[in-house]
Amino acid sequence: MGAICVSRPPVAAGWLRFGSIGTDESVMRTPIYTSDPQGDTPGQTLALEPSALPCPALDQAHRYGPTRDPVRLYLARLSPGSRRVMASALQSVARMLSRGLLDAGTTPWHHLRYEHLQGVRAWLLATLSPKTGKPLAASSVNRALCAVRGVLKECWRLNLLSAEELARAVDVERAPGNSLPTGRCLDIGEITALFAACQRDTSPAGARDAALLALGYAGGMRRAEIVGADLDHYAPETGRLEVRHGKGNKDRVVFMRNGGADAIRAWLLFRGTEHGPLVCPVSKSGKIEIRRLTGDTVYRVTMKRGKEAGIKPFGPHDLRRTCLSEMLDRGVDLATVRTWAGHSSSDTTILYDRRGERALETAAGTLAVPYRFDATSTATTFPEVDSEGGRIGR
Repeated sequence: MGAICVSRPPVAAGWLRFGSIGTDESVMRTPIYTSDPQGDTPGQTLALEPSALPCPALDQAHRYGPTRDPVRLYLARLSPGSRRVMASALQSVARMLSRGLLDAGTTPWHHLRYEHLQGVRAWLLATLSPKTGKPLAASSVNRALCAVRGVLKECWRLNLLSAEELARAVDVERAPGNSLPTGRCLDIGEITALFAACQRDTSPAGARDAALLALGYAGGMRRAEIVGADLDHYAPETGRLEVRHGKGNKDRVVFMRNGGADAIRAWLLFRGTEHGPLVCPVSKSGKIEIRRLTGDTVYRVTMKRGKEAGIKPFGPHDLRRTCLSEMLDRGVDLATVRTWAGHSSSDTTILYDRRGERALETAAGTLAVPYRFDATSTATTFPEVDSEGGRIGR
């Protein structure tokens, strides 16, 4: 039997609808899973070799009731951004388990056992990313396993699995290895250039973008939290901003001070005091619409202003990463930074601490390498050494 090719559908606006989770009208069209679910080009395929799959196939479709679908119940507990990633992971696992015949909505998840989870783990570890051509990162493999565990736990809650069956099925080790931190921190020169680019634009869009970037950098807010912030949540007198329904449905408070508060004040002169989202769309003619932005708009703003500032590309989350890293670098205690970020665990906050890289850079400078580069000559000279590595005098 030849390889089965699982096609990746083109990604378009609205490709994942969760407006009616738990109903037959909900659809879950997700791209094949990679370490970057949005990074591949449409139409790519992932070849699966059926004879090499190390677990029994689950190729008999199963339709769960509209209120007893473990996949939709699991995804409904996640934030919108996490839903997209985990739905993509489940889609890929479902294709693997069924040899390409089923999707995440028709796979009989309650039939998964330990051998299936081990097969999923082995397959993911052997999978090459269509984007990079390299094996998936350990974090990507573990993310997919986490999604499957979450669905199986919903099966247990629905009485489709016994507690013993659940415990045996999910008793699979995490993928080994650590990846370098993703994203990057912006330096103070880049931050200055970024806000200067916004101030050169004297239209309402320039003020709006400066406020949006301030929420990401000074407030350390996620993209979804920026678009979800309402004017009623902000107190201009104190700079207090309530972050409602953050990741994990957790609320918290941040404070906008100094230039961050000034950026919001300048934007509100254009926006006005009408109830609604704090940052809103601005048309090319400068008309402000009191409605919510999309996460994609936040991304486009960072790309546009970064290009105008002449700095290396960065994403919205890099502003949050820079905020938390700078707080730690300036001596703010870990517990306070964790609370500011809305993290459940300090272990997550520590991932944003890039001070260790600077310590490594300092350590590298303590080593003297006997190599001398002469910029005025095309030839590079080396000190003469004897057979034992000793330097020979002239």
